[in-house]
Amino acid sequence: MKKYDYNDVVKKICSIFNSSFQTDYRIVYQSRKDAELLHPNMNISPNAGGTYLAESKSIYIFSDVIDKINQKNYNNPTNTNDNGLVFLIYACFHELEHRLQLECPQKLRNQPSFSRVMYDIEKIIYLADKEFYKGHHDNFFLEIDADIKGVENAINFINISGVTGVNIEYYKALRTYNEYRLLNYDIPQFIRRLNNI
Repeated sequence: MKKYDYNDVVKKICSIFNSSFQTDYRIVYQSRKDAELLHPNMNISPNAGGTYLAESKSIYIFSDVIDKINQKNYNNPTNTNDNGLVFLIYACFHELEHRLQLECPQKLRNQPSFSRVMYDIEKIIYLADKEFYKGHHDNFFLEIDADIKGVENAINFINISGVTGVNIEYYKALRTYNEYRLLNYDIPQFIRRLNNI
């Protein structure tokens, strides 16, 4: 299995994404500990694999999360795949999609017709009730859409970049899961929550 420099992969992802969407996003790949030392005010969930810091205008992907995924080595008995790389590529595109959702919604592509309205509703809910967001994180369309685009962009990236040693079955499983989540997206639940707020 070829070993990749993850920082080089991250730079390539940013270059392709920024060129495609005329953006200038930056991703920093480093340990959570190093990121917290540089940014003591970083306040995110202990389970987060990455975050965006407005003060540095950078997306952070935590290398220790990628290392843990590599150690698990899911569905890789012959050690021919780099599962950390699989997750890293997906995570980068997931976080980049969040930047478009929140900062440049006019640049979003292939959105369901209800997306703009639901983004607005979900943003209000998030700002007013962070506990609800934490408890229902995976049910938010902001997350479902970022996951869908993360998977599709990861597959496209692998096809055009020539990266090898990536377990495509992982992306296929995620794609199926995301289709299920989209079909079960509960718009009335979010409208009720907005009305309660």
